[in-house]
Amino acid sequence: IDGPFPTITSVNPGTGQIAGTASDSAFVEVYLAYPDVSGHGEGKTFVASTISNGSGAWSLTVPLGTAGCFTAVEIVGFIIYESSEFGPNTCLQLFVPVLRR
Repeated sequence: IDGPFPTITSVNPGTGQIAGTASDSAFVEVYLAYPDVSGHGEGKTFVASTISNGSGAWSLTVPLGTAGCFTAVEIVGFIIYESSEFGPNTCLQLFVPVLRR
């Protein structure tokens, strides 16, 4: 792909919604990532997929409690498909409240 790789622009720990940008009408796959110092760790576990709209915006919802660093890759084409490199990692840490009895 000659265009940019997909970017995760927001992660909402309360709803599990992940949103981002990609090429228009691209198939976007989100993965839990192997973080590395470059900030572009490769995907290790598939989480979910969606298709970006005509402006390149996309969003999807992951199960609540899914935490870690996420990355996305886009796939575009018809008959011949091309995929991007993994985009920058976006990390989400969930904080669990401690309840005393």
